[in-house]
Amino acid sequence: MQGYNGTVFTYGQTGSGKTHTMFGPPGSLTETSLQDAAGGTPEDWGVFPRVMLQLLQAPELSGAIFHASAIEVYMDHTYDLLNGRNSVKVGSVKAAGRGRLNAAE
Repeated sequence: MQGYNGTVFTYGQTGSGKTHTMFGPPGSLTETSLQDAAGGTPEDWGVFPRVMLQLLQAPELSGAIFHASAIEVYMDHTYDLLNGRNSVKVGSVKAAGRGRLNAAE
């Protein structure tokens, strides 16, 4: 199986804006915001959804399959950000909210 792996690792003090930078403000990742952007990228989207939107729209990646996960480590606990911030036990199971997207063919 061919492909590319990538990791975006953010680190910093609580409340410094890591999640905001990666995803945008709460409530910004909606179908409505995408429709309102009229084919562009919504201004308030963060880095992660912007990159995924560009990858999904790339003609050379038509039919590609993307796997994504977003995990937060806070106070020695791990949370799945793509599954309602549910707790994840590291090393035993994959994150339940692991997303799978198929690029339009």
